[in-house]
Amino acid sequence: MKKILLALLLMIMIACSTKNSIITLNYILIDKKHETTLTFDGNLDLSNKQINKLLRDSIITTVLGRDFTKYSNSKVLKKYAKASLKTFVETTDSTLIGMSLYTKIDGEIVYANENYITFRRIMSTNIAPESQGLMTTCNYYVFDAKTGRHLQEKDLFSQQAMNSMRKLLVKQAKEMATQNEIDIYLDRVRPNGNFAIMSSSIVYTFNPYEIAHPEIGFIDIIITEKEKYLQIEP
Repeated sequence: MKKILLALLLMIMIACSTKNSIITLNYILIDKKHETTLTFDGNLDLSNKQINKLLRDSIITTVLGRDFTKYSNSKVLKKYAKASLKTFVETTDSTLIGMSLYTKIDGEIVYANENYITFRRIMSTNIAPESQGLMTTCNYYVFDAKTGRHLQEKDLFSQQAMNSMRKLLVKQAKEMATQNEIDIYLDRVRPNGNFAIMSSSIVYTFNPYEIAHPEIGFIDIIITEKEKYLQIEP
C-alpha cells in the first residue's frame, strides 16, 4: 500500500502538567490524496491523588489500549490519536474520498474511595457524510484502589446479587420506557459489564443499539442501596 501522506492542518495543542496530570489534545489532519479531514479531540484527567503507576497503567489499558501504557502522559493521547487516524485511513481507503472523521474522548474519575476507583470514558464519533450524526457511547471501568486491578462483575457481585440486579434493571427500564414514551427492548436488559460503583449506588449504562433505538443515546439505570448487592470485596 502506498504511504498515505498526511498534512498537518493545525498545530497539535497539548496541555499537560506533571503536577495535575490533566491531558488535552486537539489533533487535526488532512489526507491530501483523498481530500479528507481527520479530527481528534481528547481530554484525560489523571489528576486524582490516588492514581499511582499501577492504577494509571490500568486506566490507560482499559480506556485506550495496553500498547499505550509505555508512553508518558504528555504523549499518550497524541500516540493514540495518530494510531486511530492511521487505522481509519488504512481500513477505509477505497471509500474515503470526501469523508471526514471526528472522534472525541473525555475520561475522568467520577467516584473514588479507599476501595474503588470508578473511571468514565465518553466517546463521540462521526463519519461524514456516511453517518446520521454524532454517535456517543459511555463506558465505566471500576478499579481496585489498592492494586489498580480492573474489576469485573464476578469480582464484586455474587450470582444471587446478579440475578436480583437483573430483575431490578428490567423493572426500572420498563418504568423508564413508560414515563418517557420510548421503546426499550426489555429482553435485552441485564447486567452487561458496563457499570459504575458510586457513593451510594450502582449505575449500569447501555449504549446505543444495546436496548433501544440509537437515536435515544446511551441509557443509565441506577440501582440504589449499593451495599445490598456489593457483597464481595476485591
